[in-house]
Amino acid sequence: PPLEEVRRDLALIKSAGFNYVRLVHSPQSASVSRTAAEVGLFVSEEPGTCFHDLGDPSIAAPALETLQRMVLRDRNCPAVFAWYIYNECHPNVAYAKQAAALCRRLDPHCLLSFADCTYRREAINEMLVSADLSYYGINQYSTKPEDYVMRMEQFADRPLVFTEWGGYQLVG
Repeated sequence: PPLEEVRRDLALIKSAGFNYVRLVHSPQSASVSRTAAEVGLFVSEEPGTCFHDLGDPSIAAPALETLQRMVLRDRNCPAVFAWYIYNECHPNVAYAKQAAALCRRLDPHCLLSFADCTYRREAINEMLVSADLSYYGINQYSTKPEDYVMRMEQFADRPLVFTEWGGYQLVG
């Protein structure tokens, strides 16, 4: 979209009281994160790997290349506070360790996470710990409050961000 539309949308998000936007599903134009910085929003970025088997080198290699290019391009943008290593792929320890090492080499102080919808708690925990990722990013598609509470109980050893949600807001 034209930069004016991006600026308007980000300004509307900020005026609604939000301070963070997940730039989701694919790398955005560099102007998006820079405009977010101007507007006063934090962002996370991700390489566009979605529903892929990151254990497959023909998938992992381009994902890592995209992640590297994105980090090199935007690592000095003050709006970027986190790199997401994937969206809705199966948790993969080897890929996570490679992605985390790449990000730490290029941008050592930025937070690292992922956006997962597999709900495979053991695999997610193993990946998070093995790659020393900063926090859980869980896509929760439910309208039942107990599902959110269950995820909060399952992923309680580090911060948890519901990176996508199914329309229910916890109150109280």
